[in-house]
Amino acid sequence: MKKRIHLLTTFFLAVLMLAWNMNAMSQTYSITIVQPNGGESWAQGTTHLISWTDNLTKPVEILLKVGNGSYTPISTSPVYGSTWSWHISATQLTGAASIMVRSTVNNNIK
Repeated sequence: MKKRIHLLTTFFLAVLMLAWNMNAMSQTYSITIVQPNGGESWAQGTTHLISWTDNLTKPVEILLKVGNGSYTPISTSPVYGSTWSWHISATQLTGAASIMVRSTVNNNIK
């Protein structure tokens, strides 16, 4: 009888773990940038706060796109939390730009 109880316990745990994994897989993750929110004009040599909300458990990376270029990372390491202070260097490219906050685990979550 002990073996049967053990098997049932193992089976129950396997079903519970499968249900938990399926729930985690079906969760919709999101990142919403709060600041900057568009229209800002930031000069070289200044520092600004980038902030966002998310429901992630892992860090994010911050990327910048200037003009029609591609997004490139501006954070040198994974960012934990929901804010990041960006110092715009004197050599930073200028022009119309956009910021992206993206998951370090899944590039599709941005």
